[in-house]
Amino acid sequence: MNLMKLYNEEEIGAILKKATEKSDGDKAASTVGLTIDELRQLGADAGIDPDRITGAVAELGAGSDSLERTFLGGPFSFSKSIVLDGEITAGQWEDMLASIRACFKAKGDVSVRESTFEWSSPWDSANSGQVTATRERGKTKVNVGWHGPMTAFLFYLPVIPVTIASVFVASDIPALTELTGLSLVLLLSAGTFAAGRWALRRHLDKLFTKFRGLMAGFEGVTAGNSATAEAASHQAETVHDKTDSRGPLLNAEEGEGQGDGGQVARTRARE
Repeated sequence: MNLMKLYNEEEIGAILKKATEKSDGDKAASTVGLTIDELRQLGADAGIDPDRITGAVAELGAGSDSLERTFLGGPFSFSKSIVLDGEITAGQWEDMLASIRACFKAKGDVSVRESTFEWSSPWDSANSGQVTATRERGKTKVNVGWHGPMTAFLFYLPVIPVTIASVFVASDIPALTELTGLSLVLLLSAGTFAAGRWALRRHLDKLFTKFRGLMAGFEGVTAGNSATAEAASHQAETVHDKTDSRGPLLNAEEGEGQGDGGQVARTRARE
């Protein structure tokens, strides 16, 4: 009797990782990957509850979307890619353009190459944005990028006048010692900075949420068009069935009868 070794979950993960590294080492990163359904099926075949696969994917997705805050409240850039099932058409790109321009609030510059559609923000914009859609091997990779280092300027601008004003206020109060006056200046300046940082973080969170919403809309582009085509096909079949059930619009025998009757009437009129 041959006994087969059973591998636990940790060993399965290590084996799959090693096999992927060896088999796909010479392939482009964009061509390697599995869908959530394929991952769930793979887990089920390996004895892992598919719901655990879905939960792990959700946790990884939430972690990848988390923002690493900088001292000034950043990050001040955004870059995210998705892969659509199917190669988009020029008409679908036009539909995407309407959403892109509404999101960035700019008409922007558009370029179309053999397999790539691209939208970019105007050259005189303080912040730069770019959206590219590249068609390859039956898929479309869409990337949304934004870079806005000047965004923080308006939020921290009040710190300067508040600091200057607090210096004059502290110097005009005789009861304040030099140390107390300095503490007052630092307190007001730090408070203004903290308020600006809080407002900036809220602004960036809303901005990045808007970008993610834009990409979520892209994910329904090919699926939406497939549904539209299916609905149109179904409607055409329905119209065809109704036409068949009513029979021909003109009965040949009735037409011939009417023709004979007309000929008799004309003969009697001549008589």
